[in-house]
Amino acid sequence: MSRTRDLINVLSKTRKAEASGVSRVENSILKTTEYLLIEDNKAITPSKIIGDIVWGMALIFDETRPNVIVNRVTCKASIDCKSIEFDTEDNLNGFFCVVTYLTERV
Repeated sequence: MSRTRDLINVLSKTRKAEASGVSRVENSILKTTEYLLIEDNKAITPSKIIGDIVWGMALIFDETRPNVIVNRVTCKASIDCKSIEFDTEDNLNGFFCVVTYLTERV
């Protein structure tokens, strides 16, 4: 009986926290990366990604024109949330990208 009561209390507190807007997002910040090198259609992020990439887009730059956006492409967080994955058809190896994503506040 007490295990059931404890479970009900935990669920109740969780629902109250969610209803009041307290969530994992509250302990998070938006981070915009510096130039990340794309290798094997992936770019390793400096911190873990929570959720998705903002707008699901990355800005692409090349080495010869670092201040000019060469392209905007779709991307997604990897399964382990430690890198960004691009479509292999985009063939972005050797280019650099800048993305914005939600990460845990340090």
